Amino acid sequence: MKTITGPTGQCSQLYLDISKQTHVLVAGTTGSGKSVVTRGILNALLYRASGVSADRAELILIDPKGTELVEYKYAPHCISYASASNDCSMLGVLQGASDLVDRRFATMQKDPSKMDNRHYYIGSDVWVVIDELADLMLSPDASVVKRLIQHIGQLGRAARVHLLCCTQTPIVKVIPTEIKVNFDTILALRTRSAQDSRNIIGISGAEQFPKVGKALYQCPDNIGITVEDLLYVDDSETKRLVDHWRGQYTKNELRRMSNNVYDGVHSPNSRYSGFLHKLFG
Repeated sequence: MKTITGPTGQCSQLYLDISKQTHVLVAGTTGSGKSVVTRGILNALLYRASGVSADRAELILIDPKGTELVEYKYAPHCISYASASNDCSMLGVLQGASDLVDRRFATMQKDPSKMDNRHYYIGSDVWVVIDELADLMLSPDASVVKRLIQHIGQLGRAARVHLLCCTQTPIVKVIPTEIKVNFDTILALRTRSAQDSRNIIGISGAEQFPKVGKALYQCPDNIGITVEDLLYVDDSETKRLVDHWRGQYTKNELRRMSNNVYDGVHSPNSRYSGFLHKLFG
C-alpha cells in the first residue's frame, strides 16, 4: 500500500471547524475577502487529509471565472474541474455531483454494510465547490441549477457529498430561501447593505464590518450567530499544500490524474467514470 504523509504547518482553527460541516455558504460584497476565505477552507480540507490518501477529501470544482480555483485543479484531490470556457461543462459537473449522491444512496440501500452506524455512506468526503454562485443562478439554466443544488443540499449529508458555495452577489435570486435553508454553516462577510446581510444570514450587521477581516458566523456547533476574525491565507500557502500532495505521487500517476480529470463531458473514459466505478464497483 502506498505510504502517504500529511503536510507540515498549521491551519486556522476556524477554517478547520468549517471544513467539518456539511454545507457551507460564504457571501459578501466584492472585495470583502470571499476568495481568501474559500482558499482557507479548501486548504483546511487539504490539511485534514493528512496521513491518508487524497481520496479522503475529494474536490469537484466549478470555477466560472477560471481563476479562483484553478490552483486546486492540480491537486490529486481534484476529480472534476469546470469553468466558464464551457458552460455545459459547469452544468454537467453539477449534474454529475447530484448523480453521485443518488448512486451512493442506491449503494447503501443495496448493501447496508456500506453505511456506518449513523447511516452515512462509508467512503470519501466529496466537496462540490462553486466559486461564484451568481454566474449559475442568473444563467438561462438557473432553474436546473437550483434543483440540483437543492438535491445535493437535502441528501448530501448522508451521502458525504458537501456544498461550498460562494457569492459576491447576495441577492434573493442568487441565494433564495429554498437553497439557503440547506446550508447549516454560513459566513456573512462585509455587505453593501443591511438587506444584503439579512439575505445571507438572517440578521443585519455585516454591513458595518471593515472591508475585510470580519464575518458573521453561523454553524450547528455554536449557539446563535457570532462575529469571527478571518485569517488571511495567501497564494503561496495554497501552492505549498498542492505541491506537497503532488509530491506524494509519481510523474506517471500525476499525468494519469490530470489527463482524466472530469470536464463535464459524460465520456466513459473520463476520470469521473473511473471514480464512480471505484466507488460502486
